Amino acid sequence: MLKSKKIKIISAVFIILSVILFAFPSNVFAEDGAGVEGFVTRLYNTCLDRDPDPDGLVNWVNNLVTGRVTGGSAAYGFIFSDELINKNLTNDEFLIVMYKAFFDRSPDSGGYENWMDLLNSGSSREFVFSNFVNSDEFSNICNKYGIQAGKVRISGSRSSVPAYSSGKNIVVMGDSLINKSDWTQRLGGLINSAFPGSGYNVIGSGVNGEMSFQGLARFDSTIAPLNPGIIIIAYGTNDVGSDPGRFQSSIEHLVEKSKRTGAMVFLNLVGPIYHSGKGDWPAFNQIIMSIAARYGVPVIDVANPLNQNPGDNLTEGMHYSPAGSDIVSQVAYNVISQYLR
Repeated sequence: MLKSKKIKIISAVFIILSVILFAFPSNVFAEDGAGVEGFVTRLYNTCLDRDPDPDGLVNWVNNLVTGRVTGGSAAYGFIFSDELINKNLTNDEFLIVMYKAFFDRSPDSGGYENWMDLLNSGSSREFVFSNFVNSDEFSNICNKYGIQAGKVRISGSRSSVPAYSSGKNIVVMGDSLINKSDWTQRLGGLINSAFPGSGYNVIGSGVNGEMSFQGLARFDSTIAPLNPGIIIIAYGTNDVGSDPGRFQSSIEHLVEKSKRTGAMVFLNLVGPIYHSGKGDWPAFNQIIMSIAARYGVPVIDVANPLNQNPGDNLTEGMHYSPAGSDIVSQVAYNVISQYLR
């Protein structure tokens, strides 16, 4: 009796496997179940920064083994999952995940800057993702696990900047203080909570390590096309320790260019910096304030509130901690909200 039941079970399993193999040809069928599990675990680790939950692991493995999804479409499910979106990654953090997940390496400087420029000038994360996931490097990773990479196509425009009416884009241009914190996203949340349905859109346009003269050089190609109604100029952290005359000239030209777009301009003060060779940051703030007075530009003073508790508000003696980001966004909102309607 038991032997007969075993034979029936084995036969049923054989029939099921035969049906699956017929329905999903070998060109999309994953070659190795253990390899598939490793591939899925890798996506959890690199994209979500955690180990897989049992149900999620089984679901993704089954979908890949049966050929219902490819490696690329599975990757899309992780990158644009609610879990990852809710992390509110900065562009810098997003690109680090991209390189880790799809190239299995740290960013190279040239490629990183290219992708950062695209994101900061309005290209969508979906557009950037499609280039990473359709790369030979990701295909090689999939092959390693016996996975068919497939091709992911992103429909629509490259641009992630919504088609708001003139003057609704609030552009913050600067350096890694934008990319390595979420203060611009927090500012957007404050504005849209206070002015629901207004269509205001806060866009962070930061380049790691950028100085004011470099921001001036990219203004026409990356800032002006965004049709900003407000431009917040937030430079100085990298300029401190360099020629103050060049800094002053660059900020003045940035203000003039910004005004010519028709945008209202705000100048963001340099936050406190506790690094060797950067002790003259207050002098650079004096330059900013003198320019603001001369051009009639409002100042966003983040320096004083951040410096009240720098140990909590800064990381690495310069970048904003979550507490610092909260302070900066609130200070910026308090100034800017007076000019919104």
